[in-house]
Amino acid sequence: MASGSSLDFTFGAGVYAGGVSFADYNNDGWDDLTIATETGKAVRFFKNNSGVFVEDTAISINDGNLETKQIIWVDFDNDNDKDLFLTSREGTIKLFRNDGNFSFQDISSQAGLTLFASSTWGASFGDFNNDGFLDIFLAFLKTGNTQPNALLKNNGDGTFTNVSASAGINQINDATFCAAFFDYNNDGFQDIFVTNHKYDQSYLYKNNGNETFTDVSVSTNANIFADGMSSTIGDYNNDGWFDVYVTNSRAGNFHLKNNGNNTFTRVEDDMGTKFSNVSWVPFF
Repeated sequence: MASGSSLDFTFGAGVYAGGVSFADYNNDGWDDLTIATETGKAVRFFKNNSGVFVEDTAISINDGNLETKQIIWVDFDNDNDKDLFLTSREGTIKLFRNDGNFSFQDISSQAGLTLFASSTWGASFGDFNNDGFLDIFLAFLKTGNTQPNALLKNNGDGTFTNVSASAGINQINDATFCAAFFDYNNDGFQDIFVTNHKYDQSYLYKNNGNETFTDVSVSTNANIFADGMSSTIGDYNNDGWFDVYVTNSRAGNFHLKNNGNNTFTRVEDDMGTKFSNVSWVPFF
């Protein structure tokens, strides 16, 4: 379907390519496309005109022509328009505030995001303290980096604070592609599942409701050892409890059923969702 259209292009040179975002960034009711590119080329924007994608040149951002990995449109400041968040292989994190009429300001420095200079492949937004402002979990790869994963609290004033240590987030330098906020125990607070690469253990952090987390990976059976690429959260069996699916290169994927009693059971063999002997690459 992309052949012959403005979407007929490649990411270019890079490691495992980059991310694609489907989000209605102009609030016209149609999901638009934002696509990562190799180092030396700018992120590309495609406006959805009633089902037809046209490259959007109205958006002008100085992304540094990075090898962008994850692209997230998110209203981090609660002003009812979508801001743009980027991670990159080079380690530069960018946050562009949407000031209206698609005028974007790079506020990465004042937001406190330039304190991180490690290769960042994934990020997730979630409101872990229920204050109405979306916080960030940053995932860092281990190779060549000394930066452990980081939980950034949104202060509600355009800045973020690294609260990883005080919140109880593991400060070991794992190889992490992504993480996900979700309420696994239905207590009204968002917990965090961290998918690790290179057969490092994955982690499930239980939100204690007081801006701290407890590592419940072992007690919940969520401590899988995988060559993890990505994780997806969803209630596949409609029982009211969120389940977890992890893509795992080489050995086959993991499908964790939420039992509703603070434990998970692996069901990929029973469900036929293992998909072994398939080479998976990161979703971003």
